[in-house]
Amino acid sequence: MGQRVRVEEKGRDRYERLLGYVWVEGDGGERLWNMRLLEEGLAVYNDFGNPGRYAERTRAAAEQAMLAGVGLWSACELGERPTVAPTRSVGAGCPQGCVSQPGPSCSIKGNVNTSRDTKIYHVEGESSSYGRVNMKEAEGDLWFCTRAEAEANGFRAPRQ
Repeated sequence: MGQRVRVEEKGRDRYERLLGYVWVEGDGGERLWNMRLLEEGLAVYNDFGNPGRYAERTRAAAEQAMLAGVGLWSACELGERPTVAPTRSVGAGCPQGCVSQPGPSCSIKGNVNTSRDTKIYHVEGESSSYGRVNMKEAEGDLWFCTRAEAEANGFRAPRQ
């Protein structure tokens, strides 16, 4: 109560929604409120196609909360938590899956369908569903560089 709040405009996403960062002044100076929500597992990271200047920090905070099972992630059983790995550089591969596409050579989409409890990977140019698959990291969707990486993480090829 009685704290100063500042909003730093981030721009708009592809749906023209206004995005921003919220800063709250406290004893130790300003703190990024968005970061606190992510660290405590009270929010899900999504850059809505507009990563912004704090994307690496906020994505990392969200991944740590997910892996630690705090906040909303505490409802997941240990074996159900999504496999999360930081984005790797192009050519490094994604053995555990990457939450964002590391480069054009890693274009295999690992899609988790929570309602059907399935994990299916889609290869560009081979899967008829590839273009319709919207990657949702909050649901455990991951990018892979090879079929072997996807299969090692429990994803299967689509049935034709």
